[in-house]
Amino acid sequence: MVSVTQYTPDLKDAWNNFVSKCCNASFMHQRDFMEYHSDRFEDYSLLVYNHGDLIACIPAHKKGREFCSHGGLTYGGLLMESYDSKRFREVLDATISYLDTNQINQIEINLPPLSYDISIVEMEVQLENSGFELSRSLCSMGMNLQDEILISGKKSAGYRNGTFNTLSYAQSEDLASYWHSVLIPSLQARHDSTPVHSLDEITLLKSRFPKNIILKTVRFEEEVVAGSLFFLDREVVKNQYAASTPTGFQLRAMDYLNQESFKDFKNKGFKFFDFGTTHLPDGSINTGLKRYKSELGAKESQMNRWVLKLRVDNHAFAKA
Repeated sequence: MVSVTQYTPDLKDAWNNFVSKCCNASFMHQRDFMEYHSDRFEDYSLLVYNHGDLIACIPAHKKGREFCSHGGLTYGGLLMESYDSKRFREVLDATISYLDTNQINQIEINLPPLSYDISIVEMEVQLENSGFELSRSLCSMGMNLQDEILISGKKSAGYRNGTFNTLSYAQSEDLASYWHSVLIPSLQARHDSTPVHSLDEITLLKSRFPKNIILKTVRFEEEVVAGSLFFLDREVVKNQYAASTPTGFQLRAMDYLNQESFKDFKNKGFKFFDFGTTHLPDGSINTGLKRYKSELGAKESQMNRWVLKLRVDNHAFAKA
């Protein structure tokens, strides 16, 4: 008998213990990560049981009558210990039935990039067979660190002409200095934007997950000229908040940081480097960013959102 229940704080340990064993989850699906921005989303996460045994967790929030993959996370989906097509279908059917009974009009699921694992492709087939439709497909870039990485001569030129000899790559604990002196000025100058996470928020998350969130920086004459935050989980490295100063830009310090990080994380046993998506705020492809990542050896994949409409929102229709 498969049953579904909504997450409540007393289920935190059960959730965390299960998610830590899931094949398609990361530390970002732990409650201490999800709940740092609990004020922004109405949590509607679900736990699915089979005869009392927990078999799936679904990180989600509720927006009106819509059930959505949790908005504070890059991706969600049905988190399971291992992928089994029959069990996945049982979980999916039970979830749809539960949400339908609770008057949810629409179900929205964001899956990880297809390049993460072949099982994600199989999950998409199951979703489509259950009536879900593809509503968004983002261009995600990354590479297998265990394969030969084909980096363009332009990006590796600093090793040959001596420029990179003036730079040093290392891990840093000084988040505040990087945030205020490198990241924020770079985002403001180049994109007229600010980081999604405030310094206080990222400091809090790093204190909760010190082994999973690390900062790597590049120095030139003792000055930090580039850096990137990395989210580490099992075999995957996710590149976050990369930025450089004007001096770093002239020295191609980001090219150096990326190539040093490839070697660094490969030697530490990581298998996949996730560069993230390449989209502008309006949803169009940032062609310059896509080209930059391609020249560093990244390959294109898709990160998809699937939607199932259970009923028409008559109230919204009437207002329109």
